[in-house]
Amino acid sequence: MKLFFCLFLAAIILFNTIHVASADNLSESDLGQNQQSVSENVTEKQVLDENMIIKRLFHMILELEKELDDFAVDLSSDDMNSNIEKITQSINAAREKIRKEKEALTEYICNLEREKFSLYLENDNLYKWKLASALVNKISDIYGIELDNVKLNRFEDEHLIPKEAKTQSVCSADWGIIKLDNERFFNPFEKISKAAFEKAMERFRELLINPPEVQVVDVSLPVVSPSLEDDVYKIIDSLAKNSKYKYHISVYDFATNKEINYNATDTIVPASLIKVLYLCTYLEEVEKGNLSLNTVHTLTKNDKYAAGNKVVGTGTLQYQKEGNKYSFETLLSYMISISDNVASNIIIEALGKDRINAAAQKYGMKDTWVYNKFFELKEPENKSTAKDLIIPLLLLENRYIKDQLAQKGIDMMKKTSNKNRIGRLLPKTLTVANKSGTISKLVGDMALIYFPDREPIAMTVLITSKSKGAVNANQAEPEIGKVALNIVQYFQKYKYPSLYINGEKIKDSVAFRYINNVPYIDISGITAVENVNQDKIVLIENKKYYPIDDMVKNIGYSWDIVDNRIIHIYEK
Repeated sequence: MKLFFCLFLAAIILFNTIHVASADNLSESDLGQNQQSVSENVTEKQVLDENMIIKRLFHMILELEKELDDFAVDLSSDDMNSNIEKITQSINAAREKIRKEKEALTEYICNLEREKFSLYLENDNLYKWKLASALVNKISDIYGIELDNVKLNRFEDEHLIPKEAKTQSVCSADWGIIKLDNERFFNPFEKISKAAFEKAMERFRELLINPPEVQVVDVSLPVVSPSLEDDVYKIIDSLAKNSKYKYHISVYDFATNKEINYNATDTIVPASLIKVLYLCTYLEEVEKGNLSLNTVHTLTKNDKYAAGNKVVGTGTLQYQKEGNKYSFETLLSYMISISDNVASNIIIEALGKDRINAAAQKYGMKDTWVYNKFFELKEPENKSTAKDLIIPLLLLENRYIKDQLAQKGIDMMKKTSNKNRIGRLLPKTLTVANKSGTISKLVGDMALIYFPDREPIAMTVLITSKSKGAVNANQAEPEIGKVALNIVQYFQKYKYPSLYINGEKIKDSVAFRYINNVPYIDISGITAVENVNQDKIVLIENKKYYPIDDMVKNIGYSWDIVDNRIIHIYEK
């Protein structure tokens, strides 16, 4: 035991040596001078190194305190009665030395934090959330306190607390760092006065000496909130279970970037639904300058046949006189709005199957292949999936093709003659841009659905037979309508979010969507946004969408989205 105690005292001496060598500025006489050097002269790396040293020294102090406690317990069981008084005195002296060192280190940490926020205080620009975040993070870092499971939902205005400070704000109130006028509200963007700052620092110092207790959620019984994807999937599943047919459905929400798929990767013959792919491919070639909407095609007898088979079914060109002239814009419109099969084959011929298939793969339609024109009746048949078929809708709506051309394509879909499927039961306040498709073994529809008070959704609904037999269109169409109505009613609950800047509501509603997985916001009428890169603006009808990450970066801010209800832009 004597040997152990000697080694223990040697550890204290070693601690003091490291303390002096690595952080000689801990002595009270040098604190002021060192604070100036920290604030004015140190590099970012030096600050990082200094913080590491402070943390390690603090942990050494805590470990030495524990060693002393353990040693004191051991004394009661050892045969050291003759030396007990002397050893006890040594322990007490060591405790006092550790206490002083801990206080000196605590004072130094406090002075560092004071210096960090001095400029904010001088400019009256220190937000409550920012101080709470910094002080709680420092305490949790030093003591190794886990904040992941801290109880939230304490404040009614928690949605306005920046995401990186939600937990810390709750802790700052629970630990007494931040004093609240009303326990129900944190007021994260309230400015901290000098008097409030001093009180916060006084409590911060106390907590560095005596660590706080943390209220946590019982992680053994996690509360799992249902996700949007789960909700919509359950809606579809409940309807599908009551049908004699098999459903293949893909839904995409532009407002949340969420995609829901139900039997959506099953291979199907796409029928006329594939025509939206042809539309996208042709419009992209127009944008590149390889093709033109104004090119005129003269109708021939050969146009009305495919591999010797007469092209029948939907459309009117099969009945028109050879020699009639049609622009390719008109042919595209016929292909989409009245699903004209002759017009479709003319478009396929102009593009070539190789170019169509290359475009499909480029677009991400990995399970889509075009082998035949309409009524070629050859093997293999064209193939696709519900998940693939929704992609051309996203490309058009997100302006993969520039605004004017994409809008032409969408307008053609708005004018389709068959609104008896997805659009069957939808309220008149919604606009449906769709393309249907029907063969003996499949009845389907795909659509962009536009709301007056939220971003659109895209939807593909296909119905096949569970026995691979024929599908009765008169039975399938009402089912498609019911599926679409239930899905639309779910999404109607989520309106355009409100826009807040630094805790203050700026707009009751702002258009916000994802384009290629990147969040965009409509910057029209937001006066705080200036000097944006015009090349990054995506024009969608009368809205100017701009990547929100770039926008806040330009003005030195950050942002949150809260429950899809609030967009909050705030100073870092």
